[in-house]
Amino acid sequence: MKKALTLLTLLTLAISLFAQEADHDAWLKSEVAKSKRQALPDFDSPDFFRRDTARLVGYIKGYDTESQEAGLIYAYNCLTRENNPVVITIHPDGRFEANVMMQYPTVQNTTCADRILNVYLEPGCTLGIVIDPDANPESRYYQNSELTFYGPVAEMNTALFSVGYEEYNWEEYENALKTYTPAQFAPIADALLEKNMAKLAAKKDQLSPKAYDFLSNDPVVAHAYLLLDFINSRFYQREQNPDNEALKADVPDNYYDFLTRLPLDKQVFFTSMDIGSFINRFEYNTKFSDLFHLIHSADARPEKTFFQFLIEDEGIEFKGGETWVEMQQKLIDGKLELTEEERKVFMKQGEEIREFSKANSALINKYKSIYMSNIENKTLKAWRLKDSAMIDDLKLQPNFISQTIKLRELDRLFKEINKDEATEILTMLNATYLKHPFLRSEAQRIFAQGYPEGDGMIFELGDTPAADLFREMIAPFKGKYIYVDFWDTYCAPCIAGIMDMKDAREQYKDSEDIVFVYITSTSGSPTSRYDKIVKEQGLEHSYRLSDIDFFRMRELFGFNGIPHYRAVNREGVVMKPNISAWALLGDEKNKK
Repeated sequence: MKKALTLLTLLTLAISLFAQEADHDAWLKSEVAKSKRQALPDFDSPDFFRRDTARLVGYIKGYDTESQEAGLIYAYNCLTRENNPVVITIHPDGRFEANVMMQYPTVQNTTCADRILNVYLEPGCTLGIVIDPDANPESRYYQNSELTFYGPVAEMNTALFSVGYEEYNWEEYENALKTYTPAQFAPIADALLEKNMAKLAAKKDQLSPKAYDFLSNDPVVAHAYLLLDFINSRFYQREQNPDNEALKADVPDNYYDFLTRLPLDKQVFFTSMDIGSFINRFEYNTKFSDLFHLIHSADARPEKTFFQFLIEDEGIEFKGGETWVEMQQKLIDGKLELTEEERKVFMKQGEEIREFSKANSALINKYKSIYMSNIENKTLKAWRLKDSAMIDDLKLQPNFISQTIKLRELDRLFKEINKDEATEILTMLNATYLKHPFLRSEAQRIFAQGYPEGDGMIFELGDTPAADLFREMIAPFKGKYIYVDFWDTYCAPCIAGIMDMKDAREQYKDSEDIVFVYITSTSGSPTSRYDKIVKEQGLEHSYRLSDIDFFRMRELFGFNGIPHYRAVNREGVVMKPNISAWALLGDEKNKK
């Protein structure tokens, strides 16, 4: 009788699972049928660049309802450097879904249920996926045998998993930097490219022209990134190993010839997941290094702060103003030796100057016209010089990538100049450099974000579970400035920043004006490592969130990389600029 009951139980369970899977299939097909768009016919389409939402839906067979897992699409707009991560909601029955704003078709860096699932998406299209994780349960990456795709871009995703490109061995990279000269390393990178292109050629008859075009691009971008990164990384290694002969070797004149063979004006170039990394290495490559320093050098800092301008040029008196200027200069110079009383005076004076600024916009414009007009002039000069270096040294004509590099500067630039100056920059940029209409529309959007109507310093949290959780965490500290640091124990820059702030945390311990809050995740900060750092660094207000909640924080504040910083004012309002702890302590944001 007991055996019969067991068989009956198993049969009932099997029927239940079969019925659930049938329901999931019906739901998946219904969602895929709602796709707003069909896939692009090819990558030369005039609709390649467009702002629209892509949708990802699917289900995981045999999902453990107690695992409480989630996923994240690390969405990144490499045209503008904007991070727009999106949480993949995994329901208790194993169904998952997410909507992500996109600007062009590309492979999205994605995790789902704690495993990597990089997928190709197109704006306006829905991708459906059925995951059978039992096929390769130990692998960190989902394999082709575990995945079935549905919808307009199913073919492209099936192709994405079909070739199996060989990746460069990054574990040996540091040794390669110390061992090979540029002339010796280039053939190694070339051989890897040839091997991967041979793998693709063997699959050509099985692929559509669009899929073949797409798959041809990825190893080319990876190869270009590798060669650029090798040269950039040598400079740091040379400082650490000044006697290393390989690092002393010059870069041959023909080293950069591979750039002339890249499809820099082809839209398909942007479909690679590595495109953002390539553009970063291209815009900061050694041929432009002197120009990079010209754009970002300290001499671009205004001769006087706004507060100094008011006191010294306009003769406006503030109680204790001269003392405040001296304290501010200490902070600028990195001499943070303020007493508790000095710090209170400084914070109070900062509030006074902030209120004065709101009521005197004409004086702000006057200050910027006198002391900040050089900033945009230097940027324009640097753009011209960069194009000259690109033409003369790299043998490249202005192209879509060189246009993109200028667009990527705008967010930073608009934080440093006033609206009238930014309007002139935008007009010149559209007339001289930005030829593509979509890049012009993105420039206009960044301009609107940089100079919003109303108070542009405030970040609107909105009404979401993540926003509610964040409000709950900061609620006990209302009335103080709150410095929020998102981190994890495996992030070296995060730990360095935490250690760097230790003296400041001790100095402001029990302060009535400022508090330090640290937020991490369970997987990013395992218990033993987390407890050790919290104890060593004296992190009094530290939160260790579930991975789901930390993903939601990333989505809320729009960050992929860490450390990531946020500032909250005395009223509990999140400020829009991402600022460092030193800037918050010095109220640096009010000088811009």
